[in-house]
Amino acid sequence: MAGASYSDLDEFGTGRDFTPESGPAAPAMPKLPQEPSARLEAAKSYWQRYLQVSQELRDYIVAGEVDEFLELGRQRMIIGDCLIALADTGYNQSEEALAMAAEIRRLDKEGEPYARREIAKGRQRQSTARAYDPYSISAVGNILNMKQ
Repeated sequence: MAGASYSDLDEFGTGRDFTPESGPAAPAMPKLPQEPSARLEAAKSYWQRYLQVSQELRDYIVAGEVDEFLELGRQRMIIGDCLIALADTGYNQSEEALAMAAEIRRLDKEGEPYARREIAKGRQRQSTARAYDPYSISAVGNILNMKQ
């Protein structure tokens, strides 16, 4: 029910309207051309950009730059949506696009162990933070918090 307004009583008993937050809005896809030749050129361009972003993704995850990796991943999703919308051009079945797709799969496979490493680090940090959380149900955290 994103965007719906609700009436609520504030602490003084007067009504107020508010709109619940639904989280970040989905990124908008750019406007794509309509004429066939322009759509074909756009498809070529988006395939090149998708490959470039995939190379950057691999570089950032290998370097452990998770924030940049996540931002580029978001951008790559938008480019992927554009490629899906431009699938009617037939470019995705061309030899050039298939070669790029193979390279993208290779890059993704190379970056996968590094991504798993970063996920494991994040889980370990989260687990450690939970152990020291004064409101958690962790016995170790409660014992350590009592001794402070």
